[in-house]
Amino acid sequence: MKRITSICLVFFAVLMLFMGTASATVEYTGEVTPNAVMLLDADTGQVLYSTDNADIQIRPASTTKILTCILAIENCDMDEVVTISSKAAGSRTGSYLGLSTGEEICMKDLLIGMMLKSGNDAAIAVAEHVGDTVEDFVIMMNDFAANELDMTSSNFVNPNGLDNDEHVVTLNDMKKLVLYAFQNETFMDIVGRESYDMPETNMNDTVKNTNHLLQKDSEDYYSYATGIKTGDTKMASKCLVASATKDGMNLICLIFGDDNDDRWDLAKNLFNWGFDNFETVDLAVLFATTDPVQVQVENCAADDESGGLLEFDASGLAGTYVTLEKTLVEGILDGTVAIESSVELSKETIEAPITQGYKLGTVTYTNAETGEDIYSKDLIAPRDVYETGSEGDTAVTTMTPVTPIDVGKNEGSYAWFLLIIPGGLIVFLVIRLLTANRKKRSRRFKHRKKPHYSYRIK
Repeated sequence: MKRITSICLVFFAVLMLFMGTASATVEYTGEVTPNAVMLLDADTGQVLYSTDNADIQIRPASTTKILTCILAIENCDMDEVVTISSKAAGSRTGSYLGLSTGEEICMKDLLIGMMLKSGNDAAIAVAEHVGDTVEDFVIMMNDFAANELDMTSSNFVNPNGLDNDEHVVTLNDMKKLVLYAFQNETFMDIVGRESYDMPETNMNDTVKNTNHLLQKDSEDYYSYATGIKTGDTKMASKCLVASATKDGMNLICLIFGDDNDDRWDLAKNLFNWGFDNFETVDLAVLFATTDPVQVQVENCAADDESGGLLEFDASGLAGTYVTLEKTLVEGILDGTVAIESSVELSKETIEAPITQGYKLGTVTYTNAETGEDIYSKDLIAPRDVYETGSEGDTAVTTMTPVTPIDVGKNEGSYAWFLLIIPGGLIVFLVIRLLTANRKKRSRRFKHRKKPHYSYRIK
């Protein structure tokens, strides 16, 4: 019955789509001049806004250093001492720290200088320390990007992002990198600083962050900003990967190819729009009043604890977050918006036996009014379900067969004795059956009525 109901719900949702019913989606209506822009929720990864070229290759400029920084954090101790080579000291194209040959600086200070001031010389020093050579470090970059982050449309040829025709990324690939980096506390501690007083070496300066959103004395300052990295080259134009947090919601904005330097205002406008119109909510809270999803397992053991019925309630979604329009969240929580669930089973009928962890199918939670999908997940069996006649079924008791090799010489007489019992029972039942038939036949003759005649005998 539950499966029939689910099929009906899916049919209803499809029917509503053909009738032209659509969800009221909030759209960003502000002006967007940069080449490639995206706004996403940092915790759920949900894209709230994007230009339509998310898979077109673009130049990342110094946002490349996000990957360089993550590789250093994951492959080094932050207190490791880095000795600056002549190659690193001589890398003074674009932004640089002014490192000197032979200078010794700890890795964390070097990374702070690289990320805040966008030091290209620092990026070379990091690459040489982590990968031995810049060339080997670039191999590490591409391997990590492709195999760990699934950045399949990107290619890196240097650790600092200087212009090169083969040094390219896409919005969707950068999204994967930034979401990964955002979860690293050391990374966010580095990129979230407004400034930093470098420790005394032969270079003793205060490093100021190039991200205007973090500079309190800048007209571009944004009080909710938490990072991350700027970029600016002749071919890439101005770029920005920015993060912001408000009321527990974390957003990330990606801006590439900004020829007019609108990135600061655009980032703030997108952040404000995101915070004003969306909310990140725990699904266990959102679906607290939604009926549990049920899957019936057929052919289950007679002693199954619930007759083969598997139930999935909202408590199992605790800790899973989704980003939705605020009005939708409010409507669900106050009961004015109904939520329906539909189940698509992996097989037409789910039959025992199944083991814990088996994928039964998928469940999709839908806005009943609009047909809009809110969340979809796999239905995973939470326990084993035994089949009829199995060891989990008390209705059918089976004895473990004893093979001849299990019966030893000393056990032969005992085994023979056990055979006498069922044999005796069989003989008893046969005798009982014959006796019963004989008695029945005798009663039939004994109680036969006398013949009735319609005339008198003289």
